[in-house]
Amino acid sequence: MAMFITRVELHGVNHDHEIYNTLHRNMEAKGFSRTIPADDGNSYHLLTAEYYMDANYTIDNVLEMAKAAAKATYSNYSVFVTEGAKMKWNNLKQA
Repeated sequence: MAMFITRVELHGVNHDHEIYNTLHRNMEAKGFSRTIPADDGNSYHLLTAEYYMDANYTIDNVLEMAKAAAKATYSNYSVFVTEGAKMKWNNLKQA
């Protein structure tokens, strides 16, 4: 399985806007999570409009799924996907 972090930005939309709630639902429907599991057994909230996925997909598959969710939400968007073996963070809020 591969781990992915995906960031979606809806251009011209305030992050507190209801459209981002729609994006979150659309991303979750495609298997993305707004939390990330940690080695300590806890999960942590990612930053606004960042999503985690651990799946048997390629980075191209993940990009296409995120683009479909973003496009279904709002017409002006950008998507950035990273694939990694290790992830570290600081000061994320525990879920």
